Amino acid sequence: MARRFHTGFEHGHLGQFVALGAPVVNTLHPRTGTYALCVASAADRATYTLDALLAEFFLRIGYYYTGHSTTGPPEFFQMYDSDGDAQLCLVRNAATGLLEVHKGSSSSAIIGTSTRVVPLDGYMCIELHITVANSGVLQVKLDGVLDIDLTPDTQATALANVQAFRLGTGSSTGAYGYYDDFAINDVAGGAPHNTWIGRGGIYPDLVAAVGHYADLIASVGDPWDCVKEVPPNDATYVQENAAGKKSTYVMSGIAPSSGVVSAISVVLRAVLDAPGAGNIAPLVRLGTTDDEGATEGLDVTVKTVTEILELDPDGAAWDITKVNALEVGAVVR
Repeated sequence: MARRFHTGFEHGHLGQFVALGAPVVNTLHPRTGTYALCVASAADRATYTLDALLAEFFLRIGYYYTGHSTTGPPEFFQMYDSDGDAQLCLVRNAATGLLEVHKGSSSSAIIGTSTRVVPLDGYMCIELHITVANSGVLQVKLDGVLDIDLTPDTQATALANVQAFRLGTGSSTGAYGYYDDFAINDVAGGAPHNTWIGRGGIYPDLVAAVGHYADLIASVGDPWDCVKEVPPNDATYVQENAAGKKSTYVMSGIAPSSGVVSAISVVLRAVLDAPGAGNIAPLVRLGTTDDEGATEGLDVTVKTVTEILELDPDGAAWDITKVNALEVGAVVR
């Protein structure tokens, strides 16, 4: 595994992020695609927790700064260890506008400062390369240009890892703005997935028609029309109880006509209609080849299921032509 996570919030909701306050996904200021996460007050934040502990990683976030509270440092991004303690955070200095990296919380020591200003009312692409250690690595690229390159102490806690990432403030003070094109690579596997993510973006590829498989039954009307809504609408759906049943959907295609596709993610929402046992798995079809993802257990609470694919179903690199020819769906397990 190398691409651990990515989202452009193109499903129109928070998905696997846990919200505190009132962060919202809207269409006001996307960096790429249609949606971005909006943090409009110092009380708003959204946290994603990985299923792995990272001692070294690469990260990208598009950040659109709109202002900050009148008290406290304008922090806007935090990283936490597996015990939930603050490991590192990003601050836009209130006086200079420069990006600061703090070890621990925003009130702790500054271990790196940029030479470029984080702009007001405009996106900056922030990329990080972090090794968490007492003699660690801190590299920061701003809009693709290496701006900070240091080997400071990056370990604020007893644990040399990062597991959770918070978009927004870490307390009741901080900066406001929009977040888009968030991605995390670990250092496993090979290039291009174990290194800098780059300045690209994340684009939606939405359900457009029924595909090769059509086992799952629509709650009303056409099956594809029940699962195409963005943001999601759980009032309509497709359903099936028998293991092995599957449905796929022809997709709309993505907006860019050129560029490199490093990975795709399949995002599903699924739930059991009554208490009991049941499972689902993402399904991708390209040409005549199917790729069934990992089994996910379900219960009576709606669950967002995400599967990242760095290679196509035939084991080759993705390109735009392949993405635009995909069918995507699910199989009952």
